[in-house]
Amino acid sequence: MNETEAKNRVSWQTWKSEAPQFLNKLLAFSSEVGIEVEALQLDHICLRLKDKQDVEKLKVDLVNFAKKLSEVAVNGRPIMIYKLDKPLQIEGFEIPCIELPFPAQDHDYPSDGWEHAEFVLRGEENIEKVFQDRFPKYSGNYNITTPQVEGEQLQNTTLVIKNPSNRMLAIKFHNHSIEEVVASST
Repeated sequence: MNETEAKNRVSWQTWKSEAPQFLNKLLAFSSEVGIEVEALQLDHICLRLKDKQDVEKLKVDLVNFAKKLSEVAVNGRPIMIYKLDKPLQIEGFEIPCIELPFPAQDHDYPSDGWEHAEFVLRGEENIEKVFQDRFPKYSGNYNITTPQVEGEQLQNTTLVIKNPSNRMLAIKFHNHSIEEVVASST
């Protein structure tokens, strides 16, 4: 990769142009496993970069297109949430926010790119029960995680479905939008 290509890889405009392809793959995976998400609120998508310097460069570029809502340590590393000045409009979804994490110290991401989308499943606090009630025919694997974020008042327990054939493609569900969770921080 030459210097110009490398510079473009940390440009918001480049990543924005790749978001529709990512979301189409995610929706195909969702349909394949029998989870119809089209009626849900897609509150943010996550962009994983392998290099800390690339994250820093993208942060500088993003201030022209978004407002940083938070930068907090989650499970020991900084994760930023940005609210876009103009939400992404893709496949009938209006996506207001993006998540930009610094790489984990022992990461082994296969590549830079969009990695997951998070949907809001409103209901009682038990995300697993809400998910099972909403998708009773789903019989695949999933994980439940509860990120530890200092100062957050709303617990953001997340149900995660990973694509077994593509580590850079996951669907996540939680009870509250990321903006609500950020607003609850003290």
